[in-house]
Amino acid sequence: MPATIECLSDQSIILITIEGRYTIEDARDIWAQTNDLIDTLEGDVYRIVDVCKMEISFGDMLAITQEIIKGQPGTAVDPRIQTIYIGHNPMNRIIRDKIYFETQAMVHIPTFCTLNEALEYIRRNRVTS
Repeated sequence: MPATIECLSDQSIILITIEGRYTIEDARDIWAQTNDLIDTLEGDVYRIVDVCKMEISFGDMLAITQEIIKGQPGTAVDPRIQTIYIGHNPMNRIIRDKIYFETQAMVHIPTFCTLNEALEYIRRNRVTS
């Protein structure tokens, strides 16, 4: 699998880094692992997904988006987590925008250039929550 998954359990953050070719099968594996990790974390859970080096075909992008919109556990529409993207991969932008549209603006996925920016966003949100 082209992804590494790290759990910052003391902060209830799941950090996923995707490098190389990414398929629907890889996405399903990540969602299953995310689902398992959510049950071990307390409080607001954030998932940061670094897509800077992700390579994805248009077909896989469409398949992944359709699976997410169905509401599969561990996906970006799972109400137990807030997903954040790092990187401005064009295909990932399509996924993010389609999720936003299909959920009638109920699921917004913030996107940042760096991990530090994403962590700062989480810190600010936790202070104001």
